[in-house]
Amino acid sequence: MPKSIFSSHELIGRGPAEWNRYRSEDPTLCNIKEGDFSGRSFKGYNFQGVYFEKCNFFSSNLESCDFSESTLFDCNLANITLVNCSFFEASFACISLPYSTVRNCQFTRADLIGLEWQESFISCCDLRLARIQDVNFSNSIMESCKVYGAAVWSSNCSMKSCSSLIITPDYESPIITRDLNLAQYTYLMHQRGIINMHTIKMFDPRLVDQDFRYNLFISHASEDKAEFVGPLANTLKGMGLDVWYDEFVLSAGDSLRTKIDEGLTQSIFGVVVLSRNFFQKKWPIAELNAIFSMDLARGRFLIPIWHNITKDEVLRFSPLLADRLSLVNRGDINEVAVDILKTYRRISDAQ
Repeated sequence: MPKSIFSSHELIGRGPAEWNRYRSEDPTLCNIKEGDFSGRSFKGYNFQGVYFEKCNFFSSNLESCDFSESTLFDCNLANITLVNCSFFEASFACISLPYSTVRNCQFTRADLIGLEWQESFISCCDLRLARIQDVNFSNSIMESCKVYGAAVWSSNCSMKSCSSLIITPDYESPIITRDLNLAQYTYLMHQRGIINMHTIKMFDPRLVDQDFRYNLFISHASEDKAEFVGPLANTLKGMGLDVWYDEFVLSAGDSLRTKIDEGLTQSIFGVVVLSRNFFQKKWPIAELNAIFSMDLARGRFLIPIWHNITKDEVLRFSPLLADRLSLVNRGDINEVAVDILKTYRRISDAQ
């Protein structure tokens, strides 16, 4: 098939039949910059894998268009209407999307970063497993959307109303949240019976299908609690992880050894906070030995964190530990928590 004599902008203007005919034959058509498509109607266009940069879709109407695996960067989508469009595994960055109407669209596994999505109506959309970061949803209305498995960072979710969200159907992953302007609104939704606050959590099918109760077991020295381990455990819990941490699970009269054994065997991964204090304590060393045994048995169980300690110090204690890829506390507990979550996912995907 010969290449089109028209540019991307001209070919799109000739209608979906012409565009869909040529776009797969000419890769240069799939890189669209500074296109002005404002006030226009699009139906049945195949924009799969297309890169849009600094394009203007202001007040446009898009229906039944395929944007899967596409990239939209620094584009104006204000006052747009999107109906029955697919943005599966698409990437949005620095997008202006206020005053929009979005219905029956798929954003599964999409990356939504730096969006101004306020004052909008979002209905019956699929946001499962989407990654949502720095998105402003203020005063928007969201209803009947699937959001389980989504990861949400640093976003303003103070919506005008939010109803009938599908948060945690059986055997699916609930929403993961971090650094949200959401606490008050989540409480209001909980009070109104819209969601159960306990369903906003990271879910792992192994917690249902196998004899696991916790995502993570945290081994540490008590001297590191106040400065680092306690805040880290609370941050991980706030991100939706089920964490075995002694202050969360131990009660007066409990057998320490029994509870630790239960925690280790019922956890998917073991986080070990290595520090000078850790290497001087009896119980943490015993936990580390058990975690090493489980690491060998399961293939990968140990997630080490270096806290105020150097590689030479770890090397003197255990050359085997020093050789393991480890996370490092550089003073930002949120950063460490996110690194743990990323490591958790990476190891789980590889298993």
